Amino acid sequence: MEFEEKQQLNLWWLYILIGVDAIMVGSIVLFDKGGMNFQDLKQAYFAPIWAILLPFLIVYLIQKNVLTLKINQDG
Repeated sequence: MEFEEKQQLNLWWLYILIGVDAIMVGSIVLFDKGGMNFQDLKQAYFAPIWAILLPFLIVYLIQKNVLTLKINQDG
């Protein structure tokens, strides 16, 4: 017997919160007085880019979560 469970989580609100956070991080990095320009940011500091993209990726992978159990005669 095979049992498959799909997690149908409604995480649209989390995308909105992460989007607001991404806008704040991007604004601080790009528009800060005395901050770096975009070329310096691309060359040296990928942390703000990861800080923006990684939460979206994690939420996407959580939404695509599938649990598959295979039960045979041995249990």
